[in-house]
Amino acid sequence: MNNGFLSSVFLILIFKYIVHNGTISKTKGHNIKMFKTVIYLILLPIFLTISLSTIYTLYHYTSEAEKVSDYGVVFGAKVWQGGTPSHSLYDRTATSIRLFKEGKVRNLIFSGGFSDTGYWETDVMKKIALESGVPENRIVIDREGINTIATLKNIEVNGSFTLISNDFHLGRIRLLAYKVGLKDIQLQKAKYHYGRYIKEVYFFGREVIANIYYLFKA
Repeated sequence: MNNGFLSSVFLILIFKYIVHNGTISKTKGHNIKMFKTVIYLILLPIFLTISLSTIYTLYHYTSEAEKVSDYGVVFGAKVWQGGTPSHSLYDRTATSIRLFKEGKVRNLIFSGGFSDTGYWETDVMKKIALESGVPENRIVIDREGINTIATLKNIEVNGSFTLISNDFHLGRIRLLAYKVGLKDIQLQKAKYHYGRYIKEVYFFGREVIANIYYLFKA
């Protein structure tokens, strides 16, 4: 009788153990499924946002001015040692000079800041333009254009504007021009005189993130 009682108790304990561990396994499985769902719901909007910003950035790669503007606005870039313009600064400046000579812009606005090599970006741009035959009275200098949005905010003249920069930069320029209320604009991609840039993957990625940041920034 004692053996039968002990056997029954043993079987009951085994049954409880199986049921208990089965419940834990189900709970663990449910928790893992919930965790995966939460991660998916977090990552999906991030992926979609980055994808849309990438498409938006690429969309502006082919932008070219189609009509005559009162001003061609050139966005500054780095100056190398000895006052040599970086490839991006030269490409933007040379493109603006071409547009001026073709009669597509009537005046040039060179906007930029003080380079860490000890030169004003605007001075280097102006020097290239003067040496290329652009009259000095057709050049406007903005030394407070330390970044893209500053350049756009600093435009104080009235008229129409062709905004000139590298193709990867144009999407952000359009977005910020809209935000600061600049109306009569068109975009112009700069011609690459020395080939594409070594750091272009970085520049492109920066623009994709910057577009997202400025889209949601008040």
